[in-house]
Amino acid sequence: MAIADSLLSHYYIRPEILIDGPCNEWWLNYGTEPNSATTLIKTDGSVFAFQQWFNKAPENIFCEIDSLLGTNSGYCNSFANNGTFSFVTDTIEYGLPNDVLAIHGTLFNLSTTANVVIDVEKGTPQMPITWQTALCSDVCYLPNVNLIQITIPPNGTQSFIFYFYTDALPSTGKIPVRFRNANQPSNQFIVRYHGNTISTGIEDELNLTSSYHLFPNPTTSHVTLHHTGQFNEVKIMDAMGKFILRQSVVDESRISLEELPNGIYLLQFIGKKVKFIAS
Repeated sequence: MAIADSLLSHYYIRPEILIDGPCNEWWLNYGTEPNSATTLIKTDGSVFAFQQWFNKAPENIFCEIDSLLGTNSGYCNSFANNGTFSFVTDTIEYGLPNDVLAIHGTLFNLSTTANVVIDVEKGTPQMPITWQTALCSDVCYLPNVNLIQITIPPNGTQSFIFYFYTDALPSTGKIPVRFRNANQPSNQFIVRYHGNTISTGIEDELNLTSSYHLFPNPTTSHVTLHHTGQFNEVKIMDAMGKFILRQSVVDESRISLEELPNGIYLLQFIGKKVKFIAS
């Protein structure tokens, strides 16, 4: 309840927020997905239909509404699943020991008239036994989930993140991940993701305090980074290490934080040979 109160204090949310009971009544009836989005309830209180997402392919809530009301909204469209896709992604991420390394990509449905269904499967990892990995599309799946399926509507895109959860010792890890069209197996990409927490130069990391300035800190709206050219990118994470956004930077850059709720954030500045974290 405290978490729900905190959510409502930071965001304006129009629908009423409901909390599941101590006996998990919602989960037991509608599934254990934390993001079940749409439940269509009849006037007599009975459930007509429910979906994990609001109008997320292949589900279409407008079809359920038309069926219930006997109407034709014009939004109930069904598509074949014979589209093709392309994939643009980074493949390597550097960090410090105990970092959560996030590698970002985007999946593109190249078809204008059909869905594309993509199977995403982890291969055999080569990394320390204490490291873990996770697949993230609409949601982030548990590390023990090795196979997921993504449906992208015509002309649609889907962001994808591959996570390495590292440990306290500098090391490296790599794992192949296959992205395969479920209906056209020849349309596939095998991506070899690499995570690296081996320091790229301890002296550089320790001497950066004399070559950058971050102000104001603390702040209520933005911070300005002034540095001597080591950095070309900043990543912003919350206090738990969850990635929020990334931004290119130049010698002096304004980084907006106005859309973020109050809290402590980590700013990870990245260059070709250096990495530095400030809070």
